[in-house]
Amino acid sequence: MKVSEFYKKSKAPVFSIEVSPPLNGESLDPIFNTINSFKEFNPAWCSVTCGALGRPRGGTIPISGRIKREYGIESVVHFICMGRSRQDIENLLTDMKYEGVENVLALRGDSPKGKTSFRSHPKGHRFAYQLVRQIKLLNQGRYLAEKEGEYREGLPTDFCISVAGYPEGHPECSDKKEDLQHLKMKVDEGADYITTQLFFNADHYLRFVENIRKMGIQIPIIPGIMPVGSWPQIRFILNQQLGINIPQPFIEKLEKYHSVRDKTSAQKFGIEYIASMCKSLISGGAPGIHLYTMNSPTRGRGVIQETFNLKR
Repeated sequence: MKVSEFYKKSKAPVFSIEVSPPLNGESLDPIFNTINSFKEFNPAWCSVTCGALGRPRGGTIPISGRIKREYGIESVVHFICMGRSRQDIENLLTDMKYEGVENVLALRGDSPKGKTSFRSHPKGHRFAYQLVRQIKLLNQGRYLAEKEGEYREGLPTDFCISVAGYPEGHPECSDKKEDLQHLKMKVDEGADYITTQLFFNADHYLRFVENIRKMGIQIPIIPGIMPVGSWPQIRFILNQQLGINIPQPFIEKLEKYHSVRDKTSAQKFGIEYIASMCKSLISGGAPGIHLYTMNSPTRGRGVIQETFNLKR
């Protein structure tokens, strides 16, 4: 089932989660323990990241296929075009099709660690909107021919395409209006819904949605939420230089609990803060909550229980 259909058909906010492949050579247990932990809350779909933080993490496509087969949960493959030729991309999308996965988050991908600029594959794409275009061509049954720039006819794919949105702007783009134009280019190429970067203030999302709607974009915009309940987690996010503003009172409160080693109070405060934000998002019209679990079976359970008034 296409993820976009959940938002068309559901009368209630849709809950979904994200997991990440382990470092190559490590166990898959954290992923499936996390899914088992959240299964009772009936997540509609689960996204699987690709090469998180530029580290060697293979398996995104087969893990996505296994989630769909074994759990009956629709899966979404994070798909980057960085470092890949158009033929590489077509081959991997064909792998997805054979795995029975029909949902893809089309991403450019981050620059390699230590590099200040992005370099595309000489026969690949520089921007995510170009990746969206290639996926849509496959949905029309147009496959790459041997001669550059030509296509051959084949069986159409049926991928549902998500693209990334940045409520506070992409860290590599200082002009927010220009960043919104980049998003519109991806939508114009055929994106079915938008999944946002994490944020810690509901107003960032609500203004983002308002600005997007003014541009005539009407597809669902799904807020991506990261549960945080400790100062080390905040410090980790800040170190990634994602261009995200974290409210100072939130930082100071978690820092205070950390200084006195009060993990219980920190966790409780974190749950209450993030859940309150989620409630504001839903009351403001968000179609659901997409939870970045970081492969933690317990991380975020309290947020979901609090947000949706579920029994603990």
